[in-house]
Amino acid sequence: SCVFTDSFHGAVFSLKFKRRFVAYYSDFTRASRLIDLQNKFCLNKNIISQRRQLEHLSASDMEVPGSVCESMAHLKHESEKFLINNL
Repeated sequence: SCVFTDSFHGAVFSLKFKRRFVAYYSDFTRASRLIDLQNKFCLNKNIISQRRQLEHLSASDMEVPGSVCESMAHLKHESEKFLINNL
């Protein structure tokens, strides 16, 4: 019912397939991609750095916000447009 991962790819696939998720990072040397994802899509409840933050999350907090889907669609469109114009 929910994906719990410490993987960037796990977080991205959760977003892509609109699955509830929480991504956790404790090793700051590997956290940069998750932090970038968190900042880019405002995923402050989905991407956490401390386990104790889990205690305060509900199932609805783990939902993928609708704004993320819109942002991803926009980024996909911009990427396709870039490829068409430059290839």
